[in-house]
Amino acid sequence: MVLAAAAAALTGWLQPLFTGMTGTAPETGEPVTVIVSSPERTWGDVSLPPDVKLSSQELERLGQMNVPDQAAWLEDRGGIIAGARRFLLTLKGNRQDPVRITDIRDVSKCSPPERGTLMRLIPATGGVVPSVQLGISVGDTRSGAWTSDATGERRPFFPERTITLGRGEEEQLLVELRPTKPDLVCQPELEMTVTEDGRGHLQRIPAEGKLVPVMGYEDDSVERQYSAVYLGGRLCPKYVPATPGWRHNPDFRAVCRLDQGSG
Repeated sequence: MVLAAAAAALTGWLQPLFTGMTGTAPETGEPVTVIVSSPERTWGDVSLPPDVKLSSQELERLGQMNVPDQAAWLEDRGGIIAGARRFLLTLKGNRQDPVRITDIRDVSKCSPPERGTLMRLIPATGGVVPSVQLGISVGDTRSGAWTSDATGERRPFFPERTITLGRGEEEQLLVELRPTKPDLVCQPELEMTVTEDGRGHLQRIPAEGKLVPVMGYEDDSVERQYSAVYLGGRLCPKYVPATPGWRHNPDFRAVCRLDQGSG
């Protein structure tokens, strides 16, 4: 009897320890795992920083590439492609109980571009407006995500839609980062509100690394702030220096110096 009583007491004393060891382990990490894919390939005018200089041989070789490859090559050299950028965002639940994503907003940091060389690749933008699954107005601080149809009409993405994720469940979104601030280049960063156990939790996108920088198309009036401006891509068969007022010159051959070679 004495031994039984002692064993019972010992068991009662040890029970909390065993419960802590064998009970549900505390959940760690962010409530939502964020996976950011590489940005979709695109092309447009490219702004190069002052420390990137292009030789005449490089300009000649560049003009022999197709236009998307030209933009990609310039981006690899440190250039920023103007216009909207798209990437695939995967959100994955990381909690036993479902969590809800109720907002995604812009918290990007913007600054004036380092204007070195401007590469003009395309005519003035316009035309068909693609639909957007989830859009972010980069540079419009704290503005929320939006969506649009083929007409270009925008409406808020939240609260009309809420994303709910259980453990291991995924939601994939094609995100468009659209520049809104002229004369600025922005390093995109997003913030989403995740509701867990009735409490709001803020998460940054991306959690690590950086998204591709975005900037709008440079107005012709700022070309004089660049040390060099070249016309190529869909504008001219070979890269040639731009002359003031080139866009308003109806003589294509004169603008692209087709009668003078590439000099």
